[in-house]
Amino acid sequence: MANYAGSISAYAINSATGALSTVSGSPFPTAPAAIAGQVPGAVSVTVDPTARFLYAAINQGNDISAYAIDSSTGALTPIPGSPFPAGTLPMTVRVDPTGRFAYVTNANSNNISAYSIDSVTGALTALAGSPFLTGGSSPIGLAIDPVDNFVFVTNNGSNTVSVFTIDSDGSLSPVAGSPFPGGPNLYSAAVHPSGHFLYIGSGNVSGYAINSTGYLTPIVGSPFATIGDGSGPYSFAFAD
Repeated sequence: MANYAGSISAYAINSATGALSTVSGSPFPTAPAAIAGQVPGAVSVTVDPTARFLYAAINQGNDISAYAIDSSTGALTPIPGSPFPAGTLPMTVRVDPTGRFAYVTNANSNNISAYSIDSVTGALTALAGSPFLTGGSSPIGLAIDPVDNFVFVTNNGSNTVSVFTIDSDGSLSPVAGSPFPGGPNLYSAAVHPSGHFLYIGSGNVSGYAINSTGYLTPIVGSPFATIGDGSGPYSFAFAD
């Protein structure tokens, strides 16, 4: 769990009851903020598909903190070379389904940092061509299609959704029609495990059908109302 005060909380899950117990050593510190006196700002965490590495976006540090996960205890150990540079005000970090690449949205530099992941150490190396422009402004949310490997990015400043294909080398190429119109106050993004649907938090929930090329079509009835003040939603979870 990302703590904005500058740490990562880790828990063991009881397989029978679902109860959480704190991992020894938790919370684990992130890298300090780049500017003295600012909060480090851990705002997003993700784990690679092998469950060996964890990455955290530190938005006031302009970098990514990376950790190796102890498979027995769940404890986190900083990966050599961590933190790794990102753009300005990184917000969301995600790893692709193959575990080979990591991506992070940079809200104040209007781009996406892309990295290759060392399969042994978990270290990040910036890809050629990175960072990639989103075609919008203030990108915040990022989600990756688990089936076809499309990358979806919410551009909060321009009320659009950018869609990319992941090339064989990890680089990003915009799909035809991107960026697509979205609602105001775009934040989080999530793809259904089937890979067929994208949901965006924008004061309500906007839903899109994803076709085989990554093209987005609004779902009938979208946007769907939520209960709140219209400033989120900030995250999603699926029950199936």
